[in-house]
Amino acid sequence: MNQDFLGIVGAAGLALILSLVIRSRGWSTALPLIALGAVVDLAPIGPDAPLDPKLILIAILAPLVFGEALGASIRELSSVRRPIFALAIGLVIVTSLAIGWAASLILPGLPFAAACALGAVLAPTDAVAVAASAKRAGLPRRIVSVLEGESLVNDASGLTLLRVALLATAAGTVTFGQVAGILALSVISGLAVGIAFGIVLVFAVRRFPDTVAVNSLVIVAPIPVYFLAEELRGSGILAVVVTALIVASGMHRTVGFRGRMQSLTVWKHITYILQTFAFFIVGMEIPRVIRLLEPDQIQPLLVITAIIVVVLIGARFVFIGAMVAARPHAWGGGSMAWKSATILSWAGARGPISGLAVFTVPLVLDSGDQFPDRNLLVAVTFLVILVTLILAPTLAPLARKLNIPDDDEKEMERIARVAAMRAALERLDALVEDSERAGDPLPQSVVSALRVPVQEDIARVVAVDSADDTTDELRLRALQREMLHAEQEEIVRMREDGEIPDTVSRRLQSDLDVRLQAARNRRNG
Repeated sequence: MNQDFLGIVGAAGLALILSLVIRSRGWSTALPLIALGAVVDLAPIGPDAPLDPKLILIAILAPLVFGEALGASIRELSSVRRPIFALAIGLVIVTSLAIGWAASLILPGLPFAAACALGAVLAPTDAVAVAASAKRAGLPRRIVSVLEGESLVNDASGLTLLRVALLATAAGTVTFGQVAGILALSVISGLAVGIAFGIVLVFAVRRFPDTVAVNSLVIVAPIPVYFLAEELRGSGILAVVVTALIVASGMHRTVGFRGRMQSLTVWKHITYILQTFAFFIVGMEIPRVIRLLEPDQIQPLLVITAIIVVVLIGARFVFIGAMVAARPHAWGGGSMAWKSATILSWAGARGPISGLAVFTVPLVLDSGDQFPDRNLLVAVTFLVILVTLILAPTLAPLARKLNIPDDDEKEMERIARVAAMRAALERLDALVEDSERAGDPLPQSVVSALRVPVQEDIARVVAVDSADDTTDELRLRALQREMLHAEQEEIVRMREDGEIPDTVSRRLQSDLDVRLQAARNRRNG
């Protein structure tokens, strides 16, 4: 078997182990994983950076973005669609032009179009890094939705602008009509492919009872969605995001879909593995791209990186400040509006998507000339990714310093839980009446066995405000979990002693897992 493949697999396993240790301490995994990747690449033994990072990053990022979008809500994103599209389109254009202007001044021999290519590469924020930082900071749901929506959509606009910049670099100039045509084709094709695949997958979710086959189809969908959209000159990332949002909505709206829990659980594992590997690959690429530079380019690299980071952050502050000033009431008005603007401006980490994008910059132009300063632009991109990820963990302290209030969703969850349980009791009453009218009344013992536990749960949830009741509730749930653990231990003992076969043991364990998870959910609620 190929030794490079085995080395990369082994290094990826090491990355997962490191990620496990870091997560157990509640820390962010991005920077340690990048550091591990750099160490592995510099080590005298072990794998080198992948020969085709573009291909491997696409294989990672398409399902990774799909998994992130699968956890998003169309309804919540739609409620903040104006700021999302302003940031995902307007800010991407402003950032690309600002970085292009700055880079062309720093490097006089760099054409403006090529400098704008660097801007387009760095304009999109990273969905994984931004979402993790926003949730860890405990931000209001509206701000989190804007940041998540921006990072899911701006990849498409950034990569489209990159196509325009590369075309202008090769041709010397582009017309407004060419720009509009590229943009329109990218959006329309991406949307069309995403919607088509989304509809097909939702149809499968609703019509086919085999949840294993349906969820398997959903798992493999991101790669063909991405490549088909790209073949049609559309945005592959946009197509993947649209497909995932449609599938997520279809799963949650299909009451009878039994594979929803399995699908969400599987995608949590997939996104965790891919996120770990993506940052690890970025770390492996950093030493390689620096080694490609000439010795006299190392010092300018550090200066250019510092200036680009300042321009990147400055452009975001100016654009978001103007956006909030135009509609301050939408952000709470007064000081809250400017606090929101500050948080939104600071939450702009870049990630693997920029690393993927920069490798689409060709080595040689159609004219046969080398792409100007390509190696330097690639190195700057990876160092900017590193710097923004270093700054990302400061978002939580900044939110605390600004006293940004978190949304208290516990009360809403409690109200919804009580309403759902009361609906269950009403449905039970209706079924009892129907059976009595049909002359086949349900036994009272059956009705009581169904009604009493729900009534008790309602009483516990309603009484959660009482300190004594809360203490009793916690003790009850702790005892309940211990009892369930005892059941699990007995099932394991019976299996080990040969009293029951594996098939019976697994069914009983699965049932106990569901009951134990329900008990944990009640504790957290």
